[in-house]
Amino acid sequence: MPLLRTVPTATNTVVVVGSVPLSGFKLQFNTDLSATNWTDSGQVRTVVGGENQVIVAPAGENRFYRLRWP
Repeated sequence: MPLLRTVPTATNTVVVVGSVPLSGFKLQFNTDLSATNWTDSGQVRTVVGGENQVIVAPAGENRFYRLRWP
């Protein structure tokens, strides 16, 4: 299972980074870790320096992220 890490940026966003390849995995988020209604992030991932990256803008609420295998 690939691991995720987050990197804050100077533009008030966060980059969610995962190892390559992530074929078949979906990045999902939820505002409550105890809930079961995870949502696909819908953001496009790009490969930069051999890593998958997704830029996440602040949403005004806490968000937790996970990778999900179908």
